[in-house]
Amino acid sequence: MKLLFVVAFVAATLSAVSALPVEEPTPIAANVVAFNKRKATSTKLKTTSTTKHKTTSTSKPQPTSPSGQMFSGDATYFTPDTGACGKPNKSSDLIAALNKPQYGNVDKKSPECGKCALVKGPLGQVKVQIVDACPECKHGSLDLSPTAFEKIAKKKDGRVKITWSWVAC
Repeated sequence: MKLLFVVAFVAATLSAVSALPVEEPTPIAANVVAFNKRKATSTKLKTTSTTKHKTTSTSKPQPTSPSGQMFSGDATYFTPDTGACGKPNKSSDLIAALNKPQYGNVDKKSPECGKCALVKGPLGQVKVQIVDACPECKHGSLDLSPTAFEKIAKKKDGRVKITWSWVAC
């Protein structure tokens, strides 16, 4: 008899519960659900990105003038005139235009103007003086006078890999 009573009670309770109106979630509840979904997705993306990709850190630009620091890049050549440093030059001068990242604001005279660099290329080395800026050159690259370029490479090469460092003039 007890079992029959329990079964009847459960059946009556279920039928009463199923007859209750079903309410849509409130906007707050919907926002919580949406937030939890975003959080789960965000956590998943973070995990994926840290396991599949190398992380890179941004650092301040390298100092340009410490003694002994070696730079590498490309060397090209240009026809000199009056450069960004304000001094007129000739193609026969042993001079260079410094890349924009190391030169700074190309509309102003850089603190690097007048400094000298020892440039090493495929055929040798040459000491040049910084007299101009090369706005399109990447960090480490120099644009040399034709005479300076011919000391480190064949002019027909046009662009060569170099290393260089600051030296006394």
